[in-house]
Amino acid sequence: EFQNYTIDDFNGDEKTGVVPIYNGPSGVWNVRRANQPCEICLVNPDGNLMLNGTWYDPAATVVFSFIGTDIWVYCALAGQWEGGITTDSHLKLLLDGAIVDSFDWSPTPSAPQFTYHQAVLSAKDLENKEHIVAVQSGPKLGASSLILFDYVLYTAEEHLTSTQAQPIPTQGTIESTPDKKEGSIQIGLGLGIGLGIFFAGTALWIGTYFTRRRRRKRVQRDPRQTIVGGSKPAGGSYIPLLDTRRSAPHITTQPASSQSHLPLPLVAEPDASSNSDVNPFPIPPIFWGELGVSRKEVEMLRQSADEPPRYPGR
Repeated sequence: EFQNYTIDDFNGDEKTGVVPIYNGPSGVWNVRRANQPCEICLVNPDGNLMLNGTWYDPAATVVFSFIGTDIWVYCALAGQWEGGITTDSHLKLLLDGAIVDSFDWSPTPSAPQFTYHQAVLSAKDLENKEHIVAVQSGPKLGASSLILFDYVLYTAEEHLTSTQAQPIPTQGTIESTPDKKEGSIQIGLGLGIGLGIFFAGTALWIGTYFTRRRRRKRVQRDPRQTIVGGSKPAGGSYIPLLDTRRSAPHITTQPASSQSHLPLPLVAEPDASSNSDVNPFPIPPIFWGELGVSRKEVEMLRQSADEPPRYPGR
């Protein structure tokens, strides 16, 4: 992970707190603050537009160190001034003893009086280690040089330790932070129980519906419970009645009455013992006519099949 840090001209490195070192003749470098303008200085930029309201001038060398991969040096640039005041800037950037960049500024008549936060020097794609940097301001071809140093910006690659990557939670954090895994398990358990109850209820309803339907069909198809007329005698059994509307050549039907069916007579079931209890059961009225016809047919068949008996002497 990469992070950007600043090295202020007065407050120093925001990460380490180390302040740059200013080399040069005694009294040449001056810290300038926005609330304390220099009365004897010929070039006075607006301190409120400088980082933290401070800058250093006018010449010599700034030395500092940093650990990172990229660096930019920011200064303010001045325009042309009357009275022969030099506002040119000729700078060099030395990295670990070698010149890696340079900057030359000669303002034109149309240049603004001051230009702030200008990246005048830079170095990129460096090895992520400690580097010693020196910013030199010096004449070029006999010309003077002005430097209004403001700050440095550098990029450092941070390696997260195990403690930084996974901080140890406090007891309060543990109690106040819900367990996502436990919450997911509870949601799944509740959903499973709800679906189980739903499907069980549906299966029970379907089973009850078809059971009742099957019983109702069986009751309708049972001939013992479909009796046309008659009544159930005590101790007797049901015998289904023949529909009086049926007719056949050998069946004698009873005359129609106001009722659709005649009441059933009660007769005793035959028993070997004359002292046995009588068990009445209903006999349909049409049964007697059918019984008489059957007897006549049997007698006719017997007479046609058997020869008359022969007696001796006749």
